[in-house]
Amino acid sequence: MPRIFFVSVAWLATCCGAGAVRGYASVPEDLVAVRAMYTKLWIAWRVHALHETVLRQKLTDSGPLRFELSDIKEGQISDIADKFVPDVVTKPSVPTLSFATGSWVLTQRGGQQAQAQEASASWTTSPSFSPEGTNASFAKLFETGAVQRVFSRYVSFVVHFTCQDPAFDATYHALVLFGTGDDGKPLVLPMDHFVGGSALAAQVGPALFPQPLLVEPWRSDLEVMRFLHWLAAQPGCSIEPATNLCCDPAGVRCGIKTKTGI
Repeated sequence: MPRIFFVSVAWLATCCGAGAVRGYASVPEDLVAVRAMYTKLWIAWRVHALHETVLRQKLTDSGPLRFELSDIKEGQISDIADKFVPDVVTKPSVPTLSFATGSWVLTQRGGQQAQAQEASASWTTSPSFSPEGTNASFAKLFETGAVQRVFSRYVSFVVHFTCQDPAFDATYHALVLFGTGDDGKPLVLPMDHFVGGSALAAQVGPALFPQPLLVEPWRSDLEVMRFLHWLAAQPGCSIEPATNLCCDPAGVRCGIKTKTGI
């Protein structure tokens, strides 16, 4: 039987780069991974916003971006095998604001390179759906090989996704499948047709501290420095295996470990 968590967690991007969150109860590792993926995507979006803001010397950057997760359930794939994908994962019927991820590589004097992970948001009028976005049941997806059988667990949830500039507000259902590879490392398959499953999947892997923000002219910017202080991992945190963010037990406060002084 699926386990249900009546908690919610929200990230709020403000002018200061701070995050506002709710829900501090200890939760299963898969739920911490889900929260960490959305947090890491928010971090990448914030890095991109600060990159462009300082570079173009704008007075304001893009407005607050917020992900709020609620109605969270987790369990074994067998619990949802007979369910059809559209009953669990919402397909957009109107243009949506989705994310593209990439790298910011800044070459400094002497040839040294500083790197950061970025994410930008843009309108998508006709989202392309991967095989898991079909009308089939989850059992059929495994049977046909559209989704590998390495996935054994799931976390489903409702996302309230809002952005001020550009203006966007949507509430929808999303899902993340989990498994374990032969090497013992976590396997993750996000199904979010608004934010973009590929953008969330890109958050699985190393967590790079945004080194370009430590280079002028960004380093002298007050908003950048406040964001970097917020981003630094807190004492007592633990590495979340999928995203490599360092999180508290609930995945509410996640940061990046670094030996670099700010």
